[in-house]
Amino acid sequence: MLWNTISALSNKKTKSLPNASIKFNGKYLSSHQQIANAFNKQFIGVCKHSTHKSYRKINKEIKSLNSSEYILSHEQLIKAIKDSSNNNSTGPDNINIKHLKHLGPRALDYLLNLYNLVLNTNIIPMIWKTAKIIPIPKPNKSVNEGSSYRSISLLSPIPKTLEKIILPSLSDNIPQNISQHGFKKQHSTSTALHKINETIANGLNKKQPAQRSVVVALDMSKAFDTVNIHKLTSKLLLTDVPDTIKKFIANYLRGRQAYTVYENKTSKQKLIKFGVPQGGVLSPTLFNLYLSDLPNPPENVQLESFADDLTTISSHSIVAQAESNLQPYLDKIYNWTVENNLSLNADKSTATLFTLDQSETDKKLNLIINNVLIPTVQHPKILGLTFDPKLNFLQHQKISLTKQIMD
Repeated sequence: MLWNTISALSNKKTKSLPNASIKFNGKYLSSHQQIANAFNKQFIGVCKHSTHKSYRKINKEIKSLNSSEYILSHEQLIKAIKDSSNNNSTGPDNINIKHLKHLGPRALDYLLNLYNLVLNTNIIPMIWKTAKIIPIPKPNKSVNEGSSYRSISLLSPIPKTLEKIILPSLSDNIPQNISQHGFKKQHSTSTALHKINETIANGLNKKQPAQRSVVVALDMSKAFDTVNIHKLTSKLLLTDVPDTIKKFIANYLRGRQAYTVYENKTSKQKLIKFGVPQGGVLSPTLFNLYLSDLPNPPENVQLESFADDLTTISSHSIVAQAESNLQPYLDKIYNWTVENNLSLNADKSTATLFTLDQSETDKKLNLIINNVLIPTVQHPKILGLTFDPKLNFLQHQKISLTKQIMD
């Protein structure tokens, strides 16, 4: 209400989208309420839910944890609020981070006591596990197609601040996959690209016969949204994360719900059965935990990843040998994705040959995922950067990327 009043006094009005029908599954909807419900179903129902007897065992293991009292400090709370970025969005409780930044001493004490109570009783208010979704049109896409919209998930800043406080207890106590460059200190897309670039350039710079590099950029569909919560919890149980935090995270992930707001119309709430919370502070680290047991590459294969973008490389003077090195590892990765309820798409992945031999420039690579041929492309897009299989480009990029890392 406060922010609505301020906006009204400032003559600020919410921008409306064009009053037009939007197509979902071949059917046009014109009612804003129907559209809101359709968007909610589209954003949340990304995969079918199934149960397994092992899930009950995981739940029992979580409940049986003998957690000790876990007390957060006033300093931790102040730092978490101060370090939070300012924005104008509000979560499902209509609270903004700016509200927390203006709390007085007594209100901060109350909030701290609430956090400690929630952690040690493991009773989480349902509003903390609820997301408000806003559909946003994708650039250069038709606004009349439901598939042309992406979702922005807004959470309450109160649980997000608690997430920020306990994040070190999670990130400092989970296994680290050395190939992962996402959401880790002193790592970024630049470090991942530098590793890839270095391998390709070093191979081409070797004495004759120079090494060719076969690079496969793998595509996983909606990986963050399809994480199996029970499998993630089972991996969490194997870590050194304090038991109180384990129980809280397991509870925080289960029973979440979301609704979509479109043109001031609110959809029905829908239960979220998969995925890490979009917009959650813990979510990137939890996703890293989920991928931490990804199969390690063999000696003649390299893996570099940033979140769900996986890039595999094999270099050899004979192209066929590089392909032979890669194929068994691609099979292992595919089998791992199946076991972990993730979707690896061959048709959206790409394979590229980096070579100095002009006769090999148009060569089609023979690599498959689940019996589907991976398309061979000459200019792959890896982590947002388009690679050109020419040495002079690689040398330029090597200098550029090294400079970014040094800076």
